[in-house]
Amino acid sequence: MTLAWADTPHRHRHRFEAGLGGAQFVKVATDADAADDLRREAEVLRLLERRLPAASLRAPRLVGWSEGEGALRLEAIAGEDLGRRTRDAGLLDVAASAELGAALGELHREGRDAAGELGTPGSGPVGVHRPTPGDMSGFSGGALELLIALQRSAPLCAHLNRLCVPLEPQTLIHGDVRLENVLVGGSSGLRLVDWEFAGAGEGAWDVALAMGSALGAWLSSIPQIPAVPPERLLGEAALPLAGVRPGLAALWLAYADATRGATSLRRCLDLTAVRLVQLAVEAAGESEDLRAAYIAHLQLAHNLLGRPDELCDGLLGLPLTNG
Repeated sequence: MTLAWADTPHRHRHRFEAGLGGAQFVKVATDADAADDLRREAEVLRLLERRLPAASLRAPRLVGWSEGEGALRLEAIAGEDLGRRTRDAGLLDVAASAELGAALGELHREGRDAAGELGTPGSGPVGVHRPTPGDMSGFSGGALELLIALQRSAPLCAHLNRLCVPLEPQTLIHGDVRLENVLVGGSSGLRLVDWEFAGAGEGAWDVALAMGSALGAWLSSIPQIPAVPPERLLGEAALPLAGVRPGLAALWLAYADATRGATSLRRCLDLTAVRLVQLAVEAAGESEDLRAAYIAHLQLAHNLLGRPDELCDGLLGLPLTNG
């Protein structure tokens, strides 16, 4: 029995189905690119089940992939996405953040020997400050204005040039660890969903994605008032930094513990800055105007890269030497 259809921003539609085997979450591609994404997700989930038993418990169970339908069937998972929970509560849940850090560490430990089996790399830091003419043809007015502002910052662009260079793949990464892809509150514990961007990559990128998602939620919650700089409205944020900071610290400490300090906090913060720039460009792409929140993303990225010791303490409450 089909329960519901819905459109998603990932070029597929989804529905819930109820049957004798239990509820299923079905994603159906709407074009060839989306079918490739879902085929990839099925491949990743098979790899997790076959080679990464602990990490597979943090992912949905694959029920089946139908090439003809372009349909991916997964177990339906009870839970609330961490993005919604964070916005509703006005804080980033510390326990859930620690569980996420441990889950990512578990994935990266187990995934070192299996990452190469997927054949193509996962997502990673890319130079959004250097778009091709083809990229720019689809830019909105807001994205073009943001790009101009970004390219005027020579120090920030220099940092991005340094960081947006692919490293040798280290392990299997999820590749899309935004808060909305983290389900919490269910009986089976924290689960990571939407694995189509998984592949061989740098473990620190997954952590940076999670940190960038939380910091972006904070910046986006600051009200926009014409002619008033965002920094003067920090106290009005619906999701205050004080509500995010303990969760960010818990995320990092759990990850560092799970990976035995294999990744430096400085590297994670560098990549978090890259992610903030990406998020600003993504958000501006949906607007014809340059909003203060987008500039705030760039400013925070610039500060993270230029004053890492100070910003590490302010954002995580931890010294940069920790990990």
